[in-house]
Amino acid sequence: MKTLFRLTVVLLVIVLTFAACKPKDKENDQKSTSETSASSDDKKVEEEENDTKDDEGELSEEDIDNQEASQNNKDDEPEDDEDSSGLDLSLLDKALLASVKIKIPESSYSVATITSISTWEDEVTETVSTETTYIEGSNSRTETVYPEGTDITIYVGDERTQYNYMLGDSTGYTYVDDTGEMNENELMAAYEGKSLLEFLENEMGFDMELEMKASRDKVAGRDAIFIEMIPAMEQEEGQEFTYQVWIDQEFMHILKYEIQFGSFMHSIQEVTEVEFNLNIDDDLFVPPSDIEFY
Repeated sequence: MKTLFRLTVVLLVIVLTFAACKPKDKENDQKSTSETSASSDDKKVEEEENDTKDDEGELSEEDIDNQEASQNNKDDEPEDDEDSSGLDLSLLDKALLASVKIKIPESSYSVATITSISTWEDEVTETVSTETTYIEGSNSRTETVYPEGTDITIYVGDERTQYNYMLGDSTGYTYVDDTGEMNENELMAAYEGKSLLEFLENEMGFDMELEMKASRDKVAGRDAIFIEMIPAMEQEEGQEFTYQVWIDQEFMHILKYEIQFGSFMHSIQEVTEVEFNLNIDDDLFVPPSDIEFY
């Protein structure tokens, strides 16, 4: 940018100089009689040019200073081949997944919108819900707002028990988690420090070989790892299956997912708000005493 400005100044001076030049007279006798007048005019033009150059020089100093300050700020920015977390930006697909190490936050809060579209016998049904999730340690609480009401699920880690009820009801249900499979944080803790690729290959639970493509993206203002999973085998037309998920780059938290199964089912969940390592009221993880659970 600095070079471009200086080039502009030089071009301006050249134009002014060219405009100031007089064409050569064809008649020698006219040249001799007008020599004194031309010399005087040239002197005035030269003075005007010098004044113009001085003015331009003053402007260029100021602009150059601004450009240098801007360049210094750019120099302070991280290199393009690595972001602030140390992740190599040139990596893609499995190489990228292998470089991402799983890190579990102490707590998290998120709000997501879920859109489910299903088709059966040419009838299309669309359901939109909002899901608010609180997680702290081995405890979690999910509040899902449907058109027909609000479903609340509380998981108490110490008891390994899940409580589920509809807001406004007097009864609910409990599920004893003998294996700990309902506790996602407990599952993820076993992979902390290990690669995202290792987790996906071991825990995704698909009974098929998948091709995985991965790149970087952003969701809800957070850096994310975008992953697309496609069955390696040939799929029948109209029954194609794809699974796309966006995982927070810093913490192991799903920011968005999209599942497509042919023309039968399409489901999208996208986080609109998310916070990590915040204080959460412990009472949120206590099942209400006025509900009878079975």
